[in-house]
Amino acid sequence: SRRGSLIGDKAVRHLTMSAVYFDQGVNKITMLDVVFNTTNIVQGMFMISLPYCVYLGGYIALAVILLGGIITCYTGRLLGSCLYDTLPDGTPVRTRDSYEGIARAAWDSPVTSTLVRLAQLVEGFMSCVLFLVLSGSLMSKTFPRLEKAIGLGVHSWTMISTIPLVFCIFLRDYKMVARTS
Repeated sequence: SRRGSLIGDKAVRHLTMSAVYFDQGVNKITMLDVVFNTTNIVQGMFMISLPYCVYLGGYIALAVILLGGIITCYTGRLLGSCLYDTLPDGTPVRTRDSYEGIARAAWDSPVTSTLVRLAQLVEGFMSCVLFLVLSGSLMSKTFPRLEKAIGLGVHSWTMISTIPLVFCIFLRDYKMVARTS
């Protein structure tokens, strides 16, 4: 474990300066913003797909979803604890602010930081594509007569769903993303 591996005066100065750095973040989002954003994204998608999952998988699907939730909660707690180092007196101090920082502390290699960034990029891209395809599919099923009348199928609705997202490129900080999501 890398927690508490920094000991001595130099380490204490490093941890203290890191804590000051993290406490003075500009445009930091609040916990309420994080909860609101997470609820909209994760639970919103979950509530839309839950009946279909139960339809396809029965009650076993509910058990698997519950197990997935437990594993996700445990993983989140582990990642949260990896953001902190411990001072010699036992006080936890936040010294990292990203997955990249956690990877750098765990493996101390520039290659791992690059791999983590690439994994985040692929995950973000695939999530965006998933939401667009889902939006196109939902709109196509909501307005089936338009497909027959003027040819608005899943691909057309997906492109139409993309248009409002173009304006999101002007969002420059996480606070605005959290508030508009």
